[in-house]
Amino acid sequence: MIAGERLYVDISSNQGVSFGGSKFWALIVDDYSGYCWSYFMKTKSELKERVIDLIKELRNVKYLRLDDAGENFALEKFCKQQNLQVKFEFSGPRTPQRNGKVERKFQTLYGRIRAMMNSAGIEGEFRKGLWAECASTATFYENIIVNKEKKKSPFELMFKSKGKELKSLKRFGEMCVVTTKAKIQGKLNDRGTACVFVGYPKGHSNDVYRLLNPETNQIINSRDIIWLNKTYGQWMKSKDSLEKVEDDSSDSELDIVATKEKMEAPAKMDETAKNAKVLKEISKLKSWFNPDPSRFIEEKDSGRDLIVEKADVALNAVELVEEPKTFEEAYFHPDSDQKMKWQEAISKEFEEMSAKRVWKKIRKSELPNGRTCIKSKWVFKIKRIGVFRAG
Repeated sequence: MIAGERLYVDISSNQGVSFGGSKFWALIVDDYSGYCWSYFMKTKSELKERVIDLIKELRNVKYLRLDDAGENFALEKFCKQQNLQVKFEFSGPRTPQRNGKVERKFQTLYGRIRAMMNSAGIEGEFRKGLWAECASTATFYENIIVNKEKKKSPFELMFKSKGKELKSLKRFGEMCVVTTKAKIQGKLNDRGTACVFVGYPKGHSNDVYRLLNPETNQIINSRDIIWLNKTYGQWMKSKDSLEKVEDDSSDSELDIVATKEKMEAPAKMDETAKNAKVLKEISKLKSWFNPDPSRFIEEKDSGRDLIVEKADVALNAVELVEEPKTFEEAYFHPDSDQKMKWQEAISKEFEEMSAKRVWKKIRKSELPNGRTCIKSKWVFKIKRIGVFRAG
């Protein structure tokens, strides 16, 4: 017996309809190599077209083993009309063991499909919609797994060549971001779309993958991909966590608004408690250029105004401080607090330049003839947020 001479054919139906509209799965198994073909159909009447195309492609099919379903008799009639010279072997009613090769393969693939779906964390309606894509990918993996007895994969036995490179294989349900290739895009628009890996497109190179957009349930073939190293289930959990945090933040904002409305009610808060709370908030802004916060508590009534004014005073104070012009003025600053901050900033700048190898220390006598040293100038700046920078 040679590869492609005898084929086993059977059909399985599913309760769920795939995103492509398929409800039936036709599986064809080669008797010699064990190679499988999977076809997904909306109706059983499509079987004859799929099988006829495969027979013409292989050219050496002599036997077809099938059960006694009505669509198989229609297939036999169609083959005779086209004079394909194929002998049909019907297994008889209620004897699936006579067509056991394809029946067992169905069970193997269904087990693999469940495992792939569970591993990817795919559940509910999304699981029903992806069954055909998962079955196609499971069939692909089945064809490239090496047979222990024959030491070759079904693909090698069938086509006398190796299949897709193993280094390009991915987990079913792995998440990725696909580059958006629109001609005109807004500057603030996303440049990528989150997609789910579902398989490998036929007739493409090893680095092209079949992906599904979970928002639109549309299939995309692309190689411009960034892998997220997360399954669909993990990605959904992280997405739900972010949404929960945003909801909690919104609830907190509502609580703040409600608290503010209560504060604006005619009843006044106890002055002692209010001043203590405001003083605690203002103390977080403490820095060398801020005045005593207790003075502002005595002058103002609104706690929020105090905090805003305190921040304004801090920023304005930064602008009023005179920044050093030379290295000596910064390193030996008369204010001990500023002196320490400037020295820390200078040390940090030296460490960064040393780590990045900006310059190398040599003697003047080692300079090549006709060369001079490049002069440098220190620049000292206090940022509006109170950070001391030296460069």
